[in-house]
Amino acid sequence: MGNLIQNERIKLYRKVSTWVLTGIVLLLNLFLLLIGNLSMSSYYSYQAESNYGEIDWFGQYSSLIQDMTLTYENDPSEIGAYYTAQWLQYLKDNNIPPEDWRTDVSWEYYYWLDAEKREENPDYQLAISFTDYSHNGSTPSVPTLTSAEDRQARMSMLEQVLQSSDWRAYLQQQIAFLDSGTVSMPEDERTVSREMYQLYLDLDIEPISFSMNYYMDSDSEGVWKNYEINSIQQNKLYLLRGETQGAQILNRSERARLEQEVEVSLERLRTNTPPLERMRENSTYYLFSSLMDQSVSFVSLLTMVMIVTAGSIIASEFSSGTVKLLLITPHRRGKIFWAKALILLELTLIEVAALFISSFLFSGILTGFQGLGIGQVLYIFGAARHMPYLVFVIYKYLLMLVPVLVYSALALMLSAVTRRGAAAIAVSLVLMYAGEIIVAVLVALASGFGFEIPGMEFLLFTNTNLTNYLPGASSVTGLVSTSGMDTVMTSLPFSLSVLLVYFVCFLWIARDSFCRRDIK
Repeated sequence: MGNLIQNERIKLYRKVSTWVLTGIVLLLNLFLLLIGNLSMSSYYSYQAESNYGEIDWFGQYSSLIQDMTLTYENDPSEIGAYYTAQWLQYLKDNNIPPEDWRTDVSWEYYYWLDAEKREENPDYQLAISFTDYSHNGSTPSVPTLTSAEDRQARMSMLEQVLQSSDWRAYLQQQIAFLDSGTVSMPEDERTVSREMYQLYLDLDIEPISFSMNYYMDSDSEGVWKNYEINSIQQNKLYLLRGETQGAQILNRSERARLEQEVEVSLERLRTNTPPLERMRENSTYYLFSSLMDQSVSFVSLLTMVMIVTAGSIIASEFSSGTVKLLLITPHRRGKIFWAKALILLELTLIEVAALFISSFLFSGILTGFQGLGIGQVLYIFGAARHMPYLVFVIYKYLLMLVPVLVYSALALMLSAVTRRGAAAIAVSLVLMYAGEIIVAVLVALASGFGFEIPGMEFLLFTNTNLTNYLPGASSVTGLVSTSGMDTVMTSLPFSLSVLLVYFVCFLWIARDSFCRRDIK
């Protein structure tokens, strides 16, 4: 067996086409890594040099106060403009920046003053929308209070909190307010709100205002933690309601995605691990991990190299007539076949290793290996886990290797059955690129007509896109949920099991065809 493998190794590695195709993939990968580094570096440099973080919010307050005062003077019925100016004047007088938690508390206080005044005089216009001057922020949430007594009690509490400037006392007051039953809210949603307030207290995270997020430095520690808590609350509410903000009903895959995102966010907070895109060091983003992430996509390009190699490894023996020389040796046909299959596996592993090593070194040279040892929280193996991000990249390489092996086995089978290399290569490439499209079209048609196609989850092309199962901590590796595909996909173990069955069947058919068919 060793001599057969060595013989196949010599024949395969001496082919110029083997290394030309591999070299093209590696060079293309390095070129795109260079382009990616330049584009991301330029973007981050622009972000760092932009004046977003240097905006004169004190001057902005003054300008907005003038605008609101002028609006009220021109039309006294615009009572909302008057209280808006009063609120902004309060922020200015107390030197409260836009992202401070007191921004929302004071806004609610003046909101109730405005509501009282409008209740006294029905001729007054409605209050000005907060988003009119919040620079793409979001309106602070205000509880629904119907009685004047409840409003007065609420305003008294807000006034005390503002005087003390104690955010912990404010959160405790919010929990007590929820427990009082004053505000009308479903019990399960009330529980979620209570949990979020308690999470701030337990983890000692000072809340911030998202109302003027245009001004915020989104990479500071307090901001990313607030974003995570906000994401947890939003996702939990989606799960309770069974639909997203756009009234889109959650299916099984989307519910699982939201549940995973909640677990990841909680683990990030527990381990004090910010998402990859919010990490900085000396005002420079961690480009190394992003570039390594980008290189994973090129594993699929190696599929073409292996299809070309596997599609011709047996067919070329028949076209050149050398198969007869192989069969007159004392080795059985089965051993000859497995020698070819093993050498294909060896070449695949060498090419993937070469892609990883070249990407690692080139990305490191471009970025100075900055962020090499960073950790990330990722949902993997059924739980949210903290691990070195490079380990996760290796995991992705191994996962992307599985479809490469399956398509190589498919090409090897067609090579043995048809004994024509061109046909084996062409059919394999067409199936690889058209298979997922055909499945997506079938699923879309079935969904449009309101029925399901049985057995779709067992098709090869339904399970080859394993990126649907990849969790992620950055924008590059976001958890993917494709329309249509998630109606037939179940889990990563299921897809791997289906691919394993196809892999074994392809090899068995290829071996049987090579060993049993007559050779003329």
